Amino acid sequence: MVKKLLDLDKTKNSNVFNEQDGLIKAISNRDIAIIGIACEFPKASNVDEFWEVLRNGVNCRSEFSEQRKQDTDDYLMAQGKSPDEIRYSKYAYLKEIDKFDYDFFRISPKEAQLMDPKQRMFLETAWKAIEDSGYGGKKLAGTRTGVYLGYSVEFDYEYKQFIEAVDPSQRYLSIPGNIKAIVASRISYILNLKGPSMLIDTTCSSSLVATHQACQAIRNEECEMALSGAIKLRYLPEEPKDGVNIGISSPQGITRTFDDSSDGPGSGEGVAAVLLKPLSKAVEDGDHIYAVIKGTAINQDGTSNGISAPNPAAQEDVIVRAWKDGKIEPDTISYMEAHGTGTKLGDPIEIEGITKAFSNYTQKKQFCAVGSVKANLGHLDDAAGIAGLIKAVLILNKKEIPPLLNFYRPNHNIDFANSPVYINDRIIKVPSEDAKIRCGVSSFGISGTNCHMVLEEAPRIKENFPKRSEQVNVLTISAKSKESLIQLVQLYKDFFRETSDNDLNNICYTANTGREHSKYRLALVVDYGQSIKEKLDSINLYRIDTNKSQGVFYGEYQIASMLDKSRHRNEISENQRNELSDIANKSMDNFINSSQKNKELMYYICEKYVQGANVEWDRLYKGGGSRRVRIPTYPFLKNRCWLEVKNKKNRSTDVSVKSFYTTKWVEKKLISNNTEKKLDVVLVLKDNENFGSAIAGKLRQNGTSVFEASIGDRFIKQAEYEYLVENNENSYTNLLKALTDNRKSIQIIHTLTMCSGGKIDNISQLEHSQEQGVKSLFYIVKAILNCNTELDVEIVLLSEYVNDVVGNQKKISPENATLLGLGKVIGQEYSNIKCRFLDIDENTSINEVIHEISGDFKEYLTAYRNGARYIEEYISLKFDSVKRRGITVREGGVYLVSGGLGGIGLEICKYFASRGNVKLILLNRSKLPERGEWEAILKENSDAKMCYKIRGIKEIEKSGSQVDYYSIDISDFEKMEVLMKKIKASYNQINGIVHCAGVAGDGFYFKQG
Repeated sequence: MVKKLLDLDKTKNSNVFNEQDGLIKAISNRDIAIIGIACEFPKASNVDEFWEVLRNGVNCRSEFSEQRKQDTDDYLMAQGKSPDEIRYSKYAYLKEIDKFDYDFFRISPKEAQLMDPKQRMFLETAWKAIEDSGYGGKKLAGTRTGVYLGYSVEFDYEYKQFIEAVDPSQRYLSIPGNIKAIVASRISYILNLKGPSMLIDTTCSSSLVATHQACQAIRNEECEMALSGAIKLRYLPEEPKDGVNIGISSPQGITRTFDDSSDGPGSGEGVAAVLLKPLSKAVEDGDHIYAVIKGTAINQDGTSNGISAPNPAAQEDVIVRAWKDGKIEPDTISYMEAHGTGTKLGDPIEIEGITKAFSNYTQKKQFCAVGSVKANLGHLDDAAGIAGLIKAVLILNKKEIPPLLNFYRPNHNIDFANSPVYINDRIIKVPSEDAKIRCGVSSFGISGTNCHMVLEEAPRIKENFPKRSEQVNVLTISAKSKESLIQLVQLYKDFFRETSDNDLNNICYTANTGREHSKYRLALVVDYGQSIKEKLDSINLYRIDTNKSQGVFYGEYQIASMLDKSRHRNEISENQRNELSDIANKSMDNFINSSQKNKELMYYICEKYVQGANVEWDRLYKGGGSRRVRIPTYPFLKNRCWLEVKNKKNRSTDVSVKSFYTTKWVEKKLISNNTEKKLDVVLVLKDNENFGSAIAGKLRQNGTSVFEASIGDRFIKQAEYEYLVENNENSYTNLLKALTDNRKSIQIIHTLTMCSGGKIDNISQLEHSQEQGVKSLFYIVKAILNCNTELDVEIVLLSEYVNDVVGNQKKISPENATLLGLGKVIGQEYSNIKCRFLDIDENTSINEVIHEISGDFKEYLTAYRNGARYIEEYISLKFDSVKRRGITVREGGVYLVSGGLGGIGLEICKYFASRGNVKLILLNRSKLPERGEWEAILKENSDAKMCYKIRGIKEIEKSGSQVDYYSIDISDFEKMEVLMKKIKASYNQINGIVHCAGVAGDGFYFKQG
């Protein structure tokens, strides 16, 4: 059967070295298929992005990310280092090594925090590789699937050292998460894999040697399948002191493989895994095959010029033995992925070994391209080999050879003209009309252990079986959290924009049978002639729900505890789940046996599925003909898991250039993000100039349920969709309760300040603007908290000319900056309330406003000026240093300090007095004793706070300055107005005002108000 599925290659690629053996079998029993891949490399979070990095010749070197720098800075400073001493090398870094979806793997946050990030990241990567193969969920449970991990940490700083230094009390709790062998075995434990699980350390060649060992285990039937992989992280990549370098790494961190200016490799990070399976079995089972491993070999340098020096004879030997193992003719190889460290010694030796290996079989010159992924990623040490392997696999898939980066002039010690290889400095298309494409991959360890592999493109399988797209198809999408489900639906939307519906049956087969079915479930029934793209686009990501008329079913369930007699929403017992499963699978029998595939019956099955039934989807495909294909893998949540340094030291021991940032308005066009919100209801709080009414009308035209509210003297419903409200907490509470009953979400559009801009001429108008603006927002948030803390709320604040955006504005409304400031606080205190601020001008169109409030944009503050859209960005201030300069204090000047007897206020007064003889006017709510009582109070010393204040005043006066004190509540306008007239009459001038008054305390702002 296998032979019928293959498009046999009748070229000389089918020949073996020994002609007497004849043509090799259609599939050798030694051929290994690569059926799943997952990886994360710098600037590439998956295999598709990795190909773009390679194809476009991207150098992945970067600065250490700010979050990682902060974490390592905190640690190093806690160990006694000064910020001035801390410098990081420029490597190819991963960004978020502190993130992990611990809930997915049922690991506690504390355990995850104490787990080596290598364990966490390889676990997620291994899961994705298995899912990518179409064997996700429990498909591999109980199988003899092995795990072979290349792992070498001889000179690395380890996470357990960080734990020991930061919190030694956690030493024993952290043991499982920091045992090296568990990096490989944890995925075996979680998925119940019964094959061998081990680490392999041969230094730089570890991961390719691990893949070789995995292939051998499959060939020897120790495993049915095998996962091989590696991970490299650099926790403390400090720059060498005074430029000291041990002579192996590039001082600039740039790998210039085969170039004449090469000076060693740069360094990088990465994690990758591949799932392997016998090729014959993969073809028979309808697996997606990336490529075929034809031959592998490993050897040792033995005695050579030095224990860490490369050996050209050993490299020649390992390459030839891999060719013999794969029974291929060497001149059929199109590309060699070299070890390619970019060293003066290593590069010429590697080309010498390749040249001698080829010369045993052919005298052809420059027919095979050669390159190295290290030019893009740097040296990944134990993960270097698998990075090169995946690059070679992608070359076979894409039938293109990407350019070698950082190559300008050949190493003068390499005679490329008389060698079988050449450097490609641009993308090369690989001819593949008849002959199958082949690649070689080398990885050589500083330990002396060498490995080489020969890869071939996947078999060209003829699809002689009929497609099932003319029948009813079902696509199931499932996740362990609502957030992940939303992300997964978006991934499928993106996926189907690039994928034809013609392959829908295979896509559904892979999704239904090759993924775990978790508590949050979505099922889409696609009848003949319907578009899966349209069904996916009809799903509102903000409110995923069942739409039976569209064939869309959504549900979430939770298995209830046997000890818990009460039942929460969506909870079912195990017995109830079994009953649902029996009903669904009996209906599946009826569906399969029916000559007319009944869509309503499939609807019924899907209803049970989203309620929690274990549907046996495999039975839908028992007829054969379906095969596994690539579809989106699980989007893990990114929860921070890092052991925080206690008692962090102050970083700002010096004012340096990297310490200062400022905001800058940057023009950014509005780009549709295809995630338009359709909330349950929208409330527009209307201004007096009909701007709010115009927005409401436009939203209604778009099919949105909109209510309008105006400010008045009572709460009353004026019409079906119109209310009058008082501007207070109780009135807003009544309004929101009326609108959100049996609803889960609401958008509130606040336009009350749209009529105030530029019209403030007196205090009365200013007070009115604050009532309409910041106070109304305060009351609204208090009302939301009175109604339903689980209600999802988005508040959009609309105002005019609040910020000076373009620098030459003739109009500005500073009175609404209070509204802007309060809006920033809301989302920080309440996760269910999202707030955005839109600062517009008279040229901003209603359509632009509608697009802003209907889309899902991350920016809090957006501005429109003269038809252009602006957002704020942080930029670094570039100057050598900041000159410390104090406030200019005038001799004899008069300075008013509110809260002048508080801790900060009194210190400021002392500072002014130290700069010259001044007159200080202190305003405080509390009263001071009469001056005649001061000495007695100081002598008794029973009131420490009062003594501190008295001594402070006496110290200031002793220096020659004058102190006058007034007891007053500065929030009382009338009293302040009288006092200010008195002060002006007494002093004739005020040279400065410092506001220090306020009531200190912790807690949420809206609970204090």
